[in-house]
Amino acid sequence: MENYTKEQLQQIQESYRLIGTSARKKINENMSPEEQERIAYNLRLAAAKAKYPKPKPKPKQFKPKPYQLLDYNKAKKIFWFKYLNPEGDFVIDNENKTILQELVKWSIRDKSCRFDLEKGIFLAGDVGCGKTRLMKALSEFTKSENLCTAFDYITEEEMRRQIKETAGSAFYGKLICGQMCYDDIGTNPKLKIYGEDIHLVNDIIKVRYNKWNGNRLPSHFTSNITKEELRSDNTKYDLRSTDRLKQMCNVYFMKGNSRR
Repeated sequence: MENYTKEQLQQIQESYRLIGTSARKKINENMSPEEQERIAYNLRLAAAKAKYPKPKPKPKQFKPKPYQLLDYNKAKKIFWFKYLNPEGDFVIDNENKTILQELVKWSIRDKSCRFDLEKGIFLAGDVGCGKTRLMKALSEFTKSENLCTAFDYITEEEMRRQIKETAGSAFYGKLICGQMCYDDIGTNPKLKIYGEDIHLVNDIIKVRYNKWNGNRLPSHFTSNITKEELRSDNTKYDLRSTDRLKQMCNVYFMKGNSRR
């Protein structure tokens, strides 16, 4: 009985009902009390299963593959020569050497990485310091190498365009699904759709925090925010958003002047 489908159980109930009371009495007369109880139990079970179907399974937790997806030295060379610096114009110095190493280690899930591997990356720094180029190259690297840490990359400007074109529906679609990097958030945090004001930055952070808090799906961000702004309630981020960023991301402030 437990292997029957919902439809089969309903058919059993209907067949038993259609034979009528007198026929059921005759059948019961030829049965032992144990057999009658067994049939009654099966009918109650069929009724319960038909009325209360099995609950939907809970969404699966995000489970990355085992650690050390690639050899570190090999991964560093691929990332450097193929994606970050194919034209030889990116300069490594004491101000960006550390973050380069840690990003590669994070992407291949190297246990020696200083970052928390269960969290995303939040890169902040002055305009032109290289954070956008780093995360864009890391996105291309992780996707091309088919790593479980692979993520898509989108700018705030492109987000705003897609949301306006779709009257807001894009916000609930691909913009918040999967592993994502949101570039330059906070440049223009507010957005108006059909006369309704939307705080794009805070809303994105809220949705992505729920995804991280629910199944540890990582999110990545870049921003021009300063350390002082990250500690205060300002027009770009409210205090709740900055607190969520610190919980779900490894926050790193890049130093140095513009490299453009």
